[in-house]
Amino acid sequence: MTKTQILKLIRAHCLDCCCNSIKEVQECPIVSCALHDLRFGKDPSRKKMNPEDAKTLGERLHKARTENKRTHTRTKNPAGSKLKGG
Repeated sequence: MTKTQILKLIRAHCLDCCCNSIKEVQECPIVSCALHDLRFGKDPSRKKMNPEDAKTLGERLHKARTENKRTHTRTKNPAGSKLKGG
């Protein structure tokens, strides 16, 4: 089971505990519950990316995608040959 699947199950459990009310899950007063920090279905220990790193990563992703488009462009069939099976 993946971490994402586990977090989704925890979220579903919290919704069930609070009669499927999102607002009740948000305002859950049971801080002694072991799942309290995970009730939103997200990992609270996951660090957020700072804006500089996000910009650098975005630029790298953009460059990789443009390079990928250049190398995977469609080419015409040589000498106008027809594809089999069509």
